[in-house]
Amino acid sequence: MATTGKINGTDILLYVDNVAVSHSTSCSLNISGPGTIPVSNKDSSNWIEKLKRKGYEWTMSVEAFYTLDGTLSTQEIYDLFRNNSTVTLKFSTAAASADRFFSGSAVATGANFDAPQEDGVVLGCEFEGLGILEFLAT
Repeated sequence: MATTGKINGTDILLYVDNVAVSHSTSCSLNISGPGTIPVSNKDSSNWIEKLKRKGYEWTMSVEAFYTLDGTLSTQEIYDLFRNNSTVTLKFSTAAASADRFFSGSAVATGANFDAPQEDGVVLGCEFEGLGILEFLAT
C-alpha cells in the first residue's frame, strides 16, 4: 500500500544498487534545471541579457555513521568512489514498496569523513547523475 500524507524524513533512504546505505542519518536529492547563459555585451545598455540553456543535472548525497560492518559499509562506499563505479541510485521510502521513487545511474564524485571529539564519526558521499533521473512507480 502506498504511503499517504506527509512523509517523515526518517522514512526516506538512499539505495545503491537496491541496497540501503546502512546507518544513514540523512540523504538528499538535488535537481538543477536548464538555467541561463549570460550573453550581455557592450550593446546591452547596462541590462543583463541571457539565453535559455538546455539540459538538466542531478546529484544525490548521503550521510551515515562510519561503520566497518553492515550493508554498504564505509569500505564498500569508499570502494565505489575509488573505483569510479557506475551504480543505480534510488531515493525512496524505506518500507512501502508501492511508493513512487527517484532513480538513475550515477558515479560517486566525493567522499568526506568527519570525526568530531566525543561524537559519532560520519561518512558523507556525493553522487553525480550520468543521465536521466526518473520518477518511477514500482
